[in-house]
Amino acid sequence: MKLQIQHKKVLFAAALALLTILVYFPSLNHELIWDSKPIIQENALLQGEFSATAPFQSGYWASTSQRDSGYDYYRPMMILSFMMEKAIWGLSPFRLSLLNLLLFVAGLIVLYLLLSRQAAAPGVAETAVVLFALFPLNLDNICWVVGRCDLLMFLFGLLALYAFDFFLEKRSAWYAFLALAAYLFALFSKEASLFFLPVFILLELRHRKRLTLPLHAVFLSATILFWLLKSTVIGRSGIPIRFFPSIWENTSSLLGVMGYYFRSLLFPFKYDMFLAVDAVQTLPYLLSGFLFLLLLVALPWLGRKMKPVLYAWIWMAPFMAGYLLMVFTPLYPFSISSRYLMIPAIGWVWVLSHLLHGLPAFLRKSLFFMLIVISALAVIGNCKKYSNETAFWKSALYSCPNDSFFLNKYAGQLLQNGDFLGAETNLHHALSFKMKNSTAISIALQLAEIAFEKARYAESLDWLEKIRSLPLTYPQSNRRLFQLLKIHQARDDLAGAETVLEAMVLAAPTEQNKKMRVERYLAFAAWEKAREAALAVPQGGGWLALVQREKLTFQSLPHTEQSLYFLKRGNFAQAWKLWPKDNQSGVAGQLRTARLAFLAGYEDEGKWRIASLAQEGVSDFRILNSLGNLFFELHRADQALPHYQRSLQLNSDQPALIERVKRIGLLQRRPIVP
Repeated sequence: MKLQIQHKKVLFAAALALLTILVYFPSLNHELIWDSKPIIQENALLQGEFSATAPFQSGYWASTSQRDSGYDYYRPMMILSFMMEKAIWGLSPFRLSLLNLLLFVAGLIVLYLLLSRQAAAPGVAETAVVLFALFPLNLDNICWVVGRCDLLMFLFGLLALYAFDFFLEKRSAWYAFLALAAYLFALFSKEASLFFLPVFILLELRHRKRLTLPLHAVFLSATILFWLLKSTVIGRSGIPIRFFPSIWENTSSLLGVMGYYFRSLLFPFKYDMFLAVDAVQTLPYLLSGFLFLLLLVALPWLGRKMKPVLYAWIWMAPFMAGYLLMVFTPLYPFSISSRYLMIPAIGWVWVLSHLLHGLPAFLRKSLFFMLIVISALAVIGNCKKYSNETAFWKSALYSCPNDSFFLNKYAGQLLQNGDFLGAETNLHHALSFKMKNSTAISIALQLAEIAFEKARYAESLDWLEKIRSLPLTYPQSNRRLFQLLKIHQARDDLAGAETVLEAMVLAAPTEQNKKMRVERYLAFAAWEKAREAALAVPQGGGWLALVQREKLTFQSLPHTEQSLYFLKRGNFAQAWKLWPKDNQSGVAGQLRTARLAFLAGYEDEGKWRIASLAQEGVSDFRILNSLGNLFFELHRADQALPHYQRSLQLNSDQPALIERVKRIGLLQRRPIVP
């Protein structure tokens, strides 16, 4: 009989693993998103030799470009897992996501074994685990590569509880040691594992009404030692807790967040990825939060006669209490996040499973089947949010449509995709809301880049000047200097470009920056300076040869070809000086001249030439379209629109142009909010 039960458990575990892998399989082809990129692509620990001890001597961000981000974490087990993965099979997004999924499956099997040991009716543990496996809120930690820290905490935390459950039954020191070891692995995976401490205490009180104080003292001592090590490595003891000024603001914030978490647990099929504190201080969230608070207070009392209810409360209460404090930290947007509900969701599905098994068999099976189908479809549908950066930030912005941080992030992704019009609209909309310095800097840098692409160099300089006195991180400072360099280059300002180049090389005397200095001097045809810069490049023989070859080629070119040389290298002002302005016949030639005038910064010259062409093509919709396209390619939709409208008046049968005009008109009224 016992062998038959074990056989059934093995079959169920195999079916559980297969079902989970099938449902989450579409997420394996996703790209790296947000902080996964610096952790995987820019991490010095993943680029050097393998060292098992190196992650334990470094903070989460310390070996990446985000080391100046303000707050650091300590999650060496996650970094070590990436290092091991790189050594075994490389760090492709597919394999990274696959290992995340396998870690989740391993955690599910441990959860099944743990729940099977609790006094419950046959099938309750199986139902609970299946419901948890397909719980849509788990997507965050599976699809998001750096969610691995939560998956490792989930796996090792459950192993610790599983071993601790055996300790409570057998009172064996061996199981106590295994529980402590697994708990330490969980702590080194994510600091929030310390919320398991009260779970150990509550489980023992539930089991035998008294505590093994020496064992819990060891757990507490291990936690303190971990925290001291973490503080020594990253240079700070923890994340500061900053309460709001008034009692009501603190209370309403906590109730609102509880309401959001309660709603997300009850209806996880469509959820907000992030929410601002202001967004949850509404009557529905406050009422839901009050109801959830009453429920959490009542569950221990109800648990005196209903043990499953008490067990569910033990899963929920410690982690909910711990994560509620995140509201008072500066870790925006992670002050409120659906990813925190992974462990509390175990308590919820445990209660739900018992409720289902209290129903008649047909109704129970029907409801269970309906729940797993809906959950599976929700997982498959919601996993698209994590497919790439654009989808991710679009979904995040859907949760917080009036938040400067998410507007800025979504705009940045649109900018990378080449949608300057959408990016600019969202960035200007973001300026309507309060923001942190880091967000303000990012918005100004992006608006400076857009202004440059529009050949509005004074506007670009103005945005860069606005942030000059703000505390810039190294990447932000370098980005600002690079933008200044492009402006000086476009204006043929060699002296200004040299000042910026010196600042960049001084800040980071890397070989890359030294090579860039050679390329910039070539853009000015400053041959002697380019030669001197090439001599400063380590093993720069190839660069010296390049400078000599470019010089000889340039000197043999006629003026028109020399102009194209400068145009190709972004020195538009010098290209304009050599351009045969009066020898350009035909509409195409005149358009090229007008475009170069704008790029060189001669705004009035460009407008005069466009006005002349518009007068010639007043009755030709094709010329008007060409004029509109010139401005549209310069990302000046406001100047393109009148030409497009006049074109449509002449010929309304232009469906592609109609769609473009509609989009311009839409964006001029409001931002792209999904």
